[in-house]
Amino acid sequence: MQTIYSDTRKSGIPLIGDLPWGTDFCQFYQTEEDLFEILAPYFKAGVESNELCIWITSGPFDSEDACTALETFPPHFKEYVDKGQMVIIPRSRWWARYGRTDEAVVSMLDRAILSGFDGLRLAYNAFPEEGGGGGIILDGPDVISRHNIIALFSYPRDEFDAAGFMQAIKNHRFALVRNGDRWELIESSEVRTIKDALKRSEEKLHSLFNNMSEGFAYHRIVLDAGERPCDYVFCQVNEAFERLTGLKAESILGRKATDVLPGIEKDPADWIGTYGRVALTGRPVQFERYSELLEKWFSISAFSPHKGYFAVTFSDITERKRAEQALRESEQLWAVTVASIGDAVIATDTAGRVTFLNKVAEELTGWNMPEALGKPVQEVFHIVNENSREAVEDPVRKVLQTGKIAGLANHTVLLRRDGTEVPIDDSGAPIRDNEGRILGVVLVFRDITERRSIEAALRQLNEVLERRVAERTEMAETRSKQLQALAAELIEAEERERRRVAEILHDDLQQLLAAARMQLQAAREDLFYVPLLENVEQLLEESIGKSRRLSHELSPAVLHHSGLVAALEWLARQMKDQFGLEVELEADDTRRFEGSPLKVFLFRAAQELLFNVVKHAGVKHARVALSGFDAHVVMKITDCGQGFDPEVLDCSTRMKGFGLLSLRERARYVGGNLDIESAPGCGSRFTVRVPLNLPEADRLQPYGAPPSEPRNSGQAGGQGSTVAGGTRVLLVDDHQVMRQGLNRLISGHPDIRVVGEAANGHEAIEGVRQLKPHVVVMDVSMPVMDGIEATRRIKAESPEVRVIGLSMYEDELIADTMRQAGAEALVSKTASSAELLKAICRVVGRG
Repeated sequence: MQTIYSDTRKSGIPLIGDLPWGTDFCQFYQTEEDLFEILAPYFKAGVESNELCIWITSGPFDSEDACTALETFPPHFKEYVDKGQMVIIPRSRWWARYGRTDEAVVSMLDRAILSGFDGLRLAYNAFPEEGGGGGIILDGPDVISRHNIIALFSYPRDEFDAAGFMQAIKNHRFALVRNGDRWELIESSEVRTIKDALKRSEEKLHSLFNNMSEGFAYHRIVLDAGERPCDYVFCQVNEAFERLTGLKAESILGRKATDVLPGIEKDPADWIGTYGRVALTGRPVQFERYSELLEKWFSISAFSPHKGYFAVTFSDITERKRAEQALRESEQLWAVTVASIGDAVIATDTAGRVTFLNKVAEELTGWNMPEALGKPVQEVFHIVNENSREAVEDPVRKVLQTGKIAGLANHTVLLRRDGTEVPIDDSGAPIRDNEGRILGVVLVFRDITERRSIEAALRQLNEVLERRVAERTEMAETRSKQLQALAAELIEAEERERRRVAEILHDDLQQLLAAARMQLQAAREDLFYVPLLENVEQLLEESIGKSRRLSHELSPAVLHHSGLVAALEWLARQMKDQFGLEVELEADDTRRFEGSPLKVFLFRAAQELLFNVVKHAGVKHARVALSGFDAHVVMKITDCGQGFDPEVLDCSTRMKGFGLLSLRERARYVGGNLDIESAPGCGSRFTVRVPLNLPEADRLQPYGAPPSEPRNSGQAGGQGSTVAGGTRVLLVDDHQVMRQGLNRLISGHPDIRVVGEAANGHEAIEGVRQLKPHVVVMDVSMPVMDGIEATRRIKAESPEVRVIGLSMYEDELIADTMRQAGAEALVSKTASSAELLKAICRVVGRG
């Protein structure tokens, strides 16, 4: 029997040489150098021989130490790890994941074969207590010997007494033991006896296969990316195979069937599909099939010794099939001419003259058999095209010329003897003798008038149904788009209400508190009330802080001034500051969602899911990954916490604190979804997937748009517009009470003069043009035009003017944006009066 490298494999260890599949042996080591001196070449030979290599570590060798140690041995070790050919698994995780070891090994072998590997190469670091005195870990003693597996068990020599040492050697084919500066191979007498018996058995088996009359071949199935059989490889063949197929072993072993037999994938016999089912299911089959490529009939038995492989035995039955075919054709002639059937039948000789008509043919043609016998078939069977009225190709002549079955073209009608017409369809087949020679032609045809009526009715019904389906589909799509648009409106309405409440806090309450604090600072000059005023100032400062935090929680400014990534970064900082949760953010998608409900939805979803991590996961670390592909945005939030059973969400609505069902429904409303992957003790992963674009709906106004009119208006060129000398300051804030507080604060400084006030960005630009101030104190958040845009335009027209930003928000992102627009400084409205005065002096170059 001819074979390729499927029985023996390179061990990589010179002392051992090649090993047959099914071999397990052991190694006794004293140092780590001893261990890796055997493991390194052992695994190197495995990856180079297209084997899946698995190292199960235990004891002092964890997976990281194993990776570090092997990196210096097999070339390109990391490449093999990355592509999954070299796998290192701690023993604890192996047992927790796979359970019974023998089942796990077979499962890994199946995975290896289906991934295109020849087999499995295993190494296991064992200890005496793990499996008795010899350290055997397999429940089934034959699990290795019966499969394409080679296994190496490594034992620490110092952990074994003499009895345990001998028992370990007895449990394996042989053992490698370090003796001084060299390795020695030790075999037990029992193993040598088994090897001798095995060798004699293999010799008998080879003799049997080489002398059997039936062909034999052994193959490995090949799967495509979808794990469907697409080819197979010749692994073993016997001499009878070469004789029956004409294919030589040296030219086909190790090659794919599609290379050896081009076109086999298109053969109607479906060899690849049939054999693939045998190899993957293990169910044997027996069948007879014709090979168009070899032009022979074969009787075949196929079976699978293990998953991914199949063997076939076959014999050539071509002569028998030819005899059967001739017999069937002869029987067909008599069956057609003698039996009374429902179709019309006309038989002819090789000259195309009528030799037989059955009763149905007489009724359809209008000819009786005595009158039709001997006449040319074209006279009795007169057919034309229904539309063109031209003669149709004679089916009898076509069958006689090609020797194959032929059928009529569509829209063929039979002209009866009385001149009436009958729509028909028919087929013609050759009549052959035992030697395959054509004796004549038989025509079988039928009246299809009724069938045409039914087909016409079915076509009409189908058109009506298709029209109704199209209408219903269009209606469903329209309603789906309306639902998505309404969901988007709901998100916007919810966020508008949040922002409205936040603006009330920011634009009214916080401004009043800040202005009161400024004026309070100015009033502290009366020393009698200083202790009382300091207490009031502290209360105001605490009120401002609480108001600011509430405003941020309701509607973070970064959500409306920046993109989604910046908003998620802010959220990560908030989670750490407020709850101590470390959030790792990874954003592969840099698209911005300015004015988009999707940005708001994804931000709120992340906020809610991270809050769930804080409440339920019991960990201090989570990961948020944002990515986009096609027309969707995907956000994944992962934690390694205590996890839960997702099925509980579907069967109960009483899960307190999760809110996941509500979030999932909102995702579905906008055309997306929320996938939940979790298990008790295994952490959780939440995947939010939403479409990048939502259907447009009538919007009341763009999300986050400022009011058409400012809430407060100021007049550029207010008090002090003609003051000369000192630093000239223009105050810009949309709140009059804040401008009054700033004016009173600054007016007490002898070298600083307020030359005007403005209530929005447009008024500020005009005030700079008219009043020529040295410094503009600019509020960041204002209607009509905010302070960021106003600063950018002022610096473009008058770069000598210094701008100091004012903000209720203590947000570094807003501060950076203001500086990028051209501001020289940014001062919080809740800072002390001295801070603002220092900033003014600093930007104009005064101490």
